[in-house]
Amino acid sequence: MTPKDNAAGFLPRLGALLADSFLILLPATLIVSLVMGENWFTFIERSGWDYAYVVYLTVTPLLWKGYVVGKRLLRIRIARIDGKPLTIWTMLMRQVIGYFLLAMFTFGLTTFISLILVIVRKDHRSLHDLIAGTYVEKV
Repeated sequence: MTPKDNAAGFLPRLGALLADSFLILLPATLIVSLVMGENWFTFIERSGWDYAYVVYLTVTPLLWKGYVVGKRLLRIRIARIDGKPLTIWTMLMRQVIGYFLLAMFTFGLTTFISLILVIVRKDHRSLHDLIAGTYVEKV
Protein backbone atom coordinates (compact mmCIF):
# COMPACT_ATOMS: atom_id res chain seq x y z
CA MET A 1 0.00 0.00 0.00
CA THR A 2 1.40 3.39 -0.93
CA PRO A 3 1.16 6.51 1.21
CA LYS A 4 -1.33 7.93 -1.28
CA ASP A 5 -3.71 5.02 -0.62
CA ASN A 6 -3.54 5.13 3.17
CA ALA A 7 -2.75 8.78 3.94
CA ALA A 8 -4.69 10.69 6.56
CA GLY A 9 -6.20 13.86 5.17
CA PHE A 10 -6.60 17.34 6.58
CA LEU A 11 -9.51 16.77 8.99
CA PRO A 12 -8.05 13.82 10.94
CA ARG A 13 -4.71 15.63 11.20
CA LEU A 14 -6.44 18.79 12.42
CA GLY A 15 -8.49 16.75 14.89
CA ALA A 16 -5.31 15.16 16.28
CA LEU A 17 -3.69 18.58 16.67
CA LEU A 18 -6.73 19.95 18.48
CA ALA A 19 -6.92 16.86 20.71
CA ASP A 20 -3.26 17.26 21.68
CA SER A 21 -3.82 20.95 22.35
CA PHE A 22 -6.81 20.35 24.61
CA LEU A 23 -5.71 17.11 26.28
CA ILE A 24 -1.97 17.69 26.69
CA LEU A 25 -0.87 21.27 26.12
CA LEU A 26 -3.71 23.23 27.73
CA PRO A 27 -4.01 21.21 30.98
CA ALA A 28 -0.24 21.04 31.46
CA THR A 29 0.09 24.77 30.89
CA LEU A 30 -2.74 25.56 33.30
CA ILE A 31 -1.35 23.31 36.04
CA VAL A 32 2.18 24.63 35.76
CA SER A 33 1.05 28.25 35.60
CA LEU A 34 -1.14 27.77 38.70
CA VAL A 35 1.77 26.24 40.57
CA MET A 36 4.10 29.04 39.44
CA GLY A 37 1.45 31.68 40.23
CA GLU A 38 1.63 33.42 36.87
CA ASN A 39 -0.86 34.34 34.20
CA TRP A 40 -0.73 31.34 31.87
CA PHE A 41 -0.29 33.47 28.73
CA THR A 42 2.75 35.11 30.32
CA PHE A 43 3.97 31.71 31.43
CA ILE A 44 3.82 30.33 27.87
CA GLU A 45 5.74 33.31 26.50
CA ARG A 46 8.53 33.17 29.08
CA SER A 47 8.88 29.49 29.88
CA GLY A 48 9.95 27.83 26.68
CA TRP A 49 6.78 25.74 26.85
CA ASP A 50 6.78 25.58 23.05
CA TYR A 51 10.15 23.80 23.23
CA ALA A 52 8.69 21.21 25.61
CA TYR A 53 5.83 20.66 23.17
CA VAL A 54 8.30 20.12 20.31
CA VAL A 55 10.12 17.56 22.48
CA TYR A 56 6.77 15.82 23.11
CA LEU A 57 6.02 15.78 19.36
CA THR A 58 9.52 14.48 18.59
CA VAL A 59 10.05 11.84 21.28
CA THR A 60 6.57 10.40 21.87
CA PRO A 61 6.21 8.97 18.33
CA LEU A 62 9.54 7.17 18.79
CA LEU A 63 8.31 5.52 21.98
CA TRP A 64 4.75 4.94 20.81
CA LYS A 65 5.20 3.68 17.21
CA GLY A 66 4.30 6.91 15.44
CA TYR A 67 1.57 8.08 17.77
CA VAL A 68 1.06 11.05 20.04
CA VAL A 69 -2.10 11.22 22.14
CA GLY A 70 -4.16 13.09 19.53
CA LYS A 71 -3.10 10.83 16.68
CA ARG A 72 -3.85 7.71 18.75
CA LEU A 73 -7.38 8.99 19.43
CA LEU A 74 -7.95 9.72 15.73
CA ARG A 75 -6.38 6.39 14.68
CA ILE A 76 -3.64 7.98 12.60
CA ARG A 77 0.12 7.88 13.06
CA ILE A 78 3.39 9.11 11.61
CA ALA A 79 5.16 6.61 9.36
CA ARG A 80 8.17 6.66 7.09
CA ILE A 81 7.64 6.51 3.34
CA ASP A 82 10.10 3.59 3.07
CA GLY A 83 8.17 1.59 5.70
CA LYS A 84 11.08 1.47 8.16
CA PRO A 85 10.63 2.37 11.85
CA LEU A 86 10.87 6.01 12.86
CA THR A 87 14.30 7.13 14.05
CA ILE A 88 15.42 10.05 16.15
CA TRP A 89 16.94 11.60 13.01
CA THR A 90 13.63 11.26 11.13
CA MET A 91 11.71 12.91 13.95
CA LEU A 92 14.30 15.68 14.42
CA MET A 93 14.09 16.45 10.70
CA ARG A 94 10.28 16.38 10.80
CA GLN A 95 9.46 18.24 14.00
CA VAL A 96 12.47 20.38 14.85
CA ILE A 97 13.75 21.41 11.42
CA GLY A 98 10.76 20.87 9.14
CA TYR A 99 8.15 22.21 11.50
CA PHE A 100 9.42 24.29 14.42
CA LEU A 101 12.52 26.03 13.01
CA LEU A 102 11.07 26.67 9.56
CA ALA A 103 7.90 28.13 11.07
CA MET A 104 9.93 30.28 13.42
CA PHE A 105 12.25 31.63 10.70
CA THR A 106 9.44 32.25 8.20
CA PHE A 107 7.07 33.77 10.76
CA GLY A 108 4.58 30.94 10.24
CA LEU A 109 4.53 31.03 6.43
CA THR A 110 5.62 27.38 6.20
CA THR A 111 2.70 26.38 8.43
CA PHE A 112 0.33 27.89 5.87
CA ILE A 113 2.23 26.17 3.03
CA SER A 114 1.94 22.83 4.87
CA LEU A 115 -1.80 23.34 5.27
CA ILE A 116 -2.17 23.87 1.51
CA LEU A 117 0.02 20.83 0.74
CA VAL A 118 -2.02 18.54 3.01
CA ILE A 119 -5.21 19.68 1.29
CA VAL A 120 -4.06 19.54 -2.35
CA ARG A 121 -1.56 16.66 -2.48
CA LYS A 122 -3.01 13.21 -3.12
CA ASP A 123 -0.69 11.74 -0.47
CA HIS A 124 -1.61 14.58 1.97
CA ARG A 125 2.06 15.14 2.90
CA SER A 126 2.95 18.44 4.53
CA LEU A 127 6.21 20.32 4.17
CA HIS A 128 7.70 18.70 7.27
CA ASP A 129 6.64 15.27 5.96
CA LEU A 130 8.42 15.96 2.66
CA ILE A 131 11.58 17.08 4.46
CA ALA A 132 11.67 14.02 6.74
CA GLY A 133 10.42 11.35 4.34
CA THR A 134 7.29 10.71 6.39
CA TYR A 135 3.53 10.80 6.02
CA VAL A 136 0.57 10.41 8.37
CA GLU A 137 -1.29 7.16 7.81
CA LYS A 138 -4.71 5.87 8.77
CA VAL A 139 -4.52 2.90 11.11
